[in-house]
Amino acid sequence: MKRRFGRAQRDRDGQRTSQETAGGDFTAQLAEPFGLPASTKPSWSKRPLPRILGPALLSFLALGFVVMIGLFILFMTFVRSLPTRPDFTFEFWLDLARPFFLTVVVPNTLILVAGTVVVSTLFTIPLAWLINSTTLPCARLFTTLIALQIAIPGFVTAMGWTMLVNPQNGVFNQWLAGLVRVSRVGLSVENPLGMGWVMGLVLTPPFFLLVSGPVRSLGAGFWEAAAAAGANTRQRVFYIALPLLWPAILGGMIYIGMTALSIFEVPALLGAGSGNNAVLATEMFYAANPSSSGPPVYGAAAVYGSIVLFAGLLGLYF
Repeated sequence: MKRRFGRAQRDRDGQRTSQETAGGDFTAQLAEPFGLPASTKPSWSKRPLPRILGPALLSFLALGFVVMIGLFILFMTFVRSLPTRPDFTFEFWLDLARPFFLTVVVPNTLILVAGTVVVSTLFTIPLAWLINSTTLPCARLFTTLIALQIAIPGFVTAMGWTMLVNPQNGVFNQWLAGLVRVSRVGLSVENPLGMGWVMGLVLTPPFFLLVSGPVRSLGAGFWEAAAAAGANTRQRVFYIALPLLWPAILGGMIYIGMTALSIFEVPALLGAGSGNNAVLATEMFYAANPSSSGPPVYGAAAVYGSIVLFAGLLGLYF
């Protein structure tokens, strides 16, 4: 009995060894045309150094350049005038406690960013779903038209909305006033909510392109499997689709929020340039390019830029 057991064990060991050898030979055959190592467990540490040296150097150079720019901006926040004549001060950071900044700039900026993200998300998710997950006719044409909208500058869209809903002579306002028989309709985009609406529409195409790939890769298999398991539409959306798409949606929302925080031309055209609806981007621009005859205040602009930089790092962390 012991001999039979030992012989059977040796036979199994021999079969396992032959299978591993065959697997190794097969891996070597696959790797040979591509010049890859024949090892069944490839490792980056075994790659020749010259192959990864170039990309590694370029990556470190780009990273170093970005870090140097960030450090220079942070350095300028403590300089009163020019970097060639450093006169260190904390007054620009202390200026953040001004009532105008705390009660006007910060609330307007938060409303602008939140409104942009909400408007862009509400338009992007249904569009991405209809175009990429349904049998909507001319889906490629709609995708092309959405992508072409990126080529239209944001200030052109802002000017169009200004002419459309201007309180004085907007085309839509005049039509609506005649329809309801009143002398004037007060619809306007020259406020933080209006700026969020316009910027949300401007940033919908890039958000759509970011989300379209994950929505397309989701496929119909998940829906069919969930329907076969008895899940209704609400359960399929909230327990299957959204959890799978949430990383892409959250990444797109962070990108849209950071872009809305740094865009200047749309808020400037919609009233922020005159100081009525000041936001962080316009304050940063006019600190470095004052409309009056005074000298530029690079320290204040650097402080506003540092806030945008810290917000970007926080978004990258999440």
